[in-house]
Amino acid sequence: MIVPRGNDIAKLRNQLGLTQKELAALFGVTLATWQKKESETSKETIGIRPGEYHFLLLLAGEHPQHTMTQLQPELVTVQNKPTADEVRRAREEAGLSVEQAAALFGCLSRSWQSKENPNTRGTLTVGEYNYLLLLAGKHPYLSI
Repeated sequence: MIVPRGNDIAKLRNQLGLTQKELAALFGVTLATWQKKESETSKETIGIRPGEYHFLLLLAGEHPQHTMTQLQPELVTVQNKPTADEVRRAREEAGLSVEQAAALFGCLSRSWQSKENPNTRGTLTVGEYNYLLLLAGKHPYLSI
């Protein structure tokens, strides 16, 4: 997957007709965090995670493999960070092995396993979880 630059992320957001604040809310992050994802020059630039980028591409109608088929009149996302059990269940319902999920979300298999381990603190971001729910066909508001 191509690593998007800040201006690529901003372009997709503009295609959606959303402000940084609105998109930050959809992804469950603060405005400051979203601004860092779109920044090109800040020392505090933070990249968008692969799963988040997949979700943004879907929302903007630019995903190379999937198309959004159902969109509520108001764009609504799941806002909770998932538990380890919810991550495992969604991965299984999406028909993904641990290795496939790790590759799709840009991490090592052992890192993915930690997202499914209730004894670790790692989990998916809100944007990543929304993408996984879409792949599993379990998103309450959107579908692909």
